[in-house]
Amino acid sequence: EAVQRNIEDLRAALHHAEGEGRITAPKVASVDRKLLSNPRDRLLTDKELGAILGYAAEDVGAWRWICLMLATASRPGPALAFNPGEQWLGEILDLHPEGKAKTDKRNAVVPVIGPLVPVLEAWAEEPHPAVKSRKRWWNTMRRALGLSEDVTPYTIRHTVSTWLDANGV
Repeated sequence: EAVQRNIEDLRAALHHAEGEGRITAPKVASVDRKLLSNPRDRLLTDKELGAILGYAAEDVGAWRWICLMLATASRPGPALAFNPGEQWLGEILDLHPEGKAKTDKRNAVVPVIGPLVPVLEAWAEEPHPAVKSRKRWWNTMRRALGLSEDVTPYTIRHTVSTWLDANGV
C-alpha cells in the first residue's frame, strides 16, 4: 500500500510537471493489483478494547500507551515515544516529538479530552521506563485474549478514526 501510494504521488507529480510543459514525463506503471494487501476492515469492539485495557492494567507503561492511542488515534510509535513533560501543553498534546523531522506523516496536535487528564498527570508525576517496542507484550496479550492476528496496535488507530469519522469529527 505504501509503495502504491508513493507511485501514485510520483505519477501525479510527473503528470503535473508535464502539463505545465516543464518536462516530458515517462509512463509509470502501477503496482499489480494482485500484489496489493487487503484493506484493513477490522474494527475492535467495545468488549475487545475493554479487554485490552484490562490486560494492560498490570503494566502501567502499556496501559498509558493504550489510553493515549484511544484518546488521540495516534500511531503506535509516537504514542510509545510520548513524553508528557515535553508534549503535554495544557489543553493540547503535540504528538510530534521535538527535534523529529516533519514529514508528510507529521503527528497531530490534538486537544486533551477530560478522561485522559488523570492519565497524563500520573504519567508526568511518575514516568515509566521508556521502551522501544511492545511487540512481545502485544503478541502475548493478543494470545491471552484470544484475538486474531489481524489485531495490531494500528487496529486501535483505525477503530478510533472510524468512530470519529462516523460521528462527523
